[in-house]
Amino acid sequence: MAVTAMPTETYALLGHNEISIADGTDAEAYLYGEIESLFSKEATLLQNTKETRFRLYILAASLRKRYLNSRTGRKAFNDWFGPKGRNLYRFFKTFPNFLKYAANGDLVNFVATKSKTPVEDLAKLPSSLRTLYQLHLAKEDLIEQKNEAIFWTLFESTPKRKSLTDKNIKYDQTPLIHDEHWDDETNEVEPATVAEDIKDWLDAWNNPTAPKKTNSEMNVPVATIYAHRSIFSFNRQGDHDGTVDLSDITKLIRDVSSAFGKTNNSQFRLETDIDVITKRYLKNKKQKHPARKILKKK
Repeated sequence: MAVTAMPTETYALLGHNEISIADGTDAEAYLYGEIESLFSKEATLLQNTKETRFRLYILAASLRKRYLNSRTGRKAFNDWFGPKGRNLYRFFKTFPNFLKYAANGDLVNFVATKSKTPVEDLAKLPSSLRTLYQLHLAKEDLIEQKNEAIFWTLFESTPKRKSLTDKNIKYDQTPLIHDEHWDDETNEVEPATVAEDIKDWLDAWNNPTAPKKTNSEMNVPVATIYAHRSIFSFNRQGDHDGTVDLSDITKLIRDVSSAFGKTNNSQFRLETDIDVITKRYLKNKKQKHPARKILKKK
């Protein structure tokens, strides 16, 4: 299902004056009617297009941005969304599911407004709720690591590295992100990227196989660096609130690594625990994520 060449504004989030759930207004009636119509098209295979799915994602993201960032907004939204209101559970099934639609809308908007080639990249995005949500998580993770540039390479290749400090990144020519398409070389339909593909890649990227330690005569400790324990601290919103962040540690390691080269590699050896630290950091972050708490309550 390809996205046709459409203006970037088509995938922009709606402003506060463009979306309303105020009872009895034309704007609310139009919004509900559009959501109902889009889900009706979703149920009809002949009209189940990527544009339909992306529009639902954009509407969900716009609603979350408009109403779920304040207490009064959340109450109004819950009344409208729930069984005593429009009962949108009939369409989205669960509230966590609605949040996934919203997260996907943020991703679609991000690609439409930040990509250097938005039409081409939007066409490569899979439309599956589960797959696109996994890509959203990967994008957020990479941005947290200050690795947004790697996200954009996923549309053209599959980057791999041997360690978290590896500067010699290998780029497989097969794009990680791709929609279902015809492959001229194999004369077959190439299936779209699935959630497992993205999850497996992200796991490998965040936890690359560490090189095996070999017996070495360079075994005299020279210095030890300790980081503040608050690196693993996250608040209730899932935001890091420690005095030192993962990016600070990776930068420090890059700076220290720069002192090692061909001139002294027979004198000194550098070892780090960055892989272990990153794994614990991401685990703590995931446990504090608000969506996790919502799922538990359900």
